[in-house]
Amino acid sequence: MRSTVRLLASLGIALTILAGLGCGGSDEPVETLVPIAATLPSPTFTPTPAATPTPAATPTRAAASTPVATPSPVVAPTIPAPSPTPGVAANCPAADPASTPPGDVPPNIFLGTATINGQVVPDGTNVTSCIDGEPVASSLVTAGMFLITVEQRTPSLDGKEVAFSIDGVDANETAVWSIGGAVLIDLSAQR
Repeated sequence: MRSTVRLLASLGIALTILAGLGCGGSDEPVETLVPIAATLPSPTFTPTPAATPTPAATPTRAAASTPVATPSPVVAPTIPAPSPTPGVAANCPAADPASTPPGDVPPNIFLGTATINGQVVPDGTNVTSCIDGEPVASSLVTAGMFLITVEQRTPSLDGKEVAFSIDGVDANETAVWSIGGAVLIDLSAQR
């Protein structure tokens, strides 16, 4: 489009020059020509709307013609619990306590050091808290300290005795569970 406008403008200028020269030397007055480009309306650009892309089809899988085998559950053999031996936790066995969702009642927190035979236990040693002989919460020792949070359960734990074990060995110390309590207790055990 622009090249056409330029061509027309150039032709108009050429005609004007030729008319000014008189083309043939006649003494008749020469009519002044206006370049064509000056009389043409300015071109306007009207964009064509872009085509809206259509989303590509998502490939689907055909249903499998052969049934998929479902694995059978593996049943672990039942091993009888060993009888308690002296020095090993009988009041508070080291085990993964059953998880209990926290309720509206604030928990009781127990914090302190853990030693066996007078030596601070290494980091990663398991400390378990038990109520009525059942594990209720546990923690791993970090930097020589443990922090156990015992959540409220049904029936209420308020006033219940809490026993502890360190690496599966009963601790000498016990505590009493109380709502929202924070108990600093250093645990010791002997093997």
